[in-house]
Amino acid sequence: MTNILDTSGRLELMVRKRLSRQEKKAETRARLLEAAESVFARRGFHAASVEEVAEEAGFSTGAVYSNFGGKEDLFLALWDSALEGALRVADETFGSEERPFEERLREGSEYSESKLFGEGRTEPFLLFVEFWAQAVRDPDLRPPLAARQEKMRERAAELIEAFCRERGVSPPADPSRLASAIIAIRDGLVMQRLVDSEAVPEGTLGAVLEIFFRGIAARDR
Repeated sequence: MTNILDTSGRLELMVRKRLSRQEKKAETRARLLEAAESVFARRGFHAASVEEVAEEAGFSTGAVYSNFGGKEDLFLALWDSALEGALRVADETFGSEERPFEERLREGSEYSESKLFGEGRTEPFLLFVEFWAQAVRDPDLRPPLAARQEKMRERAAELIEAFCRERGVSPPADPSRLASAIIAIRDGLVMQRLVDSEAVPEGTLGAVLEIFFRGIAARDR
């Protein structure tokens, strides 16, 4: 009996240690991602290095490579976090049909503009452009980039389908293709505003999307 109890106690201790290691690993990843976000913002994607991220986090480069495949994986992990936040906001904004769609669309557009155009908010988009320019030339990076774009496209397509159901109309085209157009409108407006903010004043995104959806609603009339 004593041996059995001793064995159980050792097993319990091993489980606690294993959980502790998992927690430590999670903490290390979080510190590395925080450091990567800071280094990317300061240096840009191309100029940033794994060594600089490790130094900022207080780890060796080995810690980076044991948690991430390299600089590209660090960037994709940061992007995943931002994407999850954006999709969560989209769910909260458009998940309920109690409020008029136009009101929810306006709220969602204002949120997008604050994230894309707000003070100090342009750097993440510039990093995305840097990464995109590299990914389109790198066959290994294109698939993970495409997968994340597909997540955005799927959610935008669901938004279009929900709007059509509310209005009792049929989508004028494949919702996925319409979703690609919405994303292109958003990204294109950001790129223009970064060069000439007066050409894309505040509220432009919401106004254009409202015209877009009004066109869909009026098509079956």
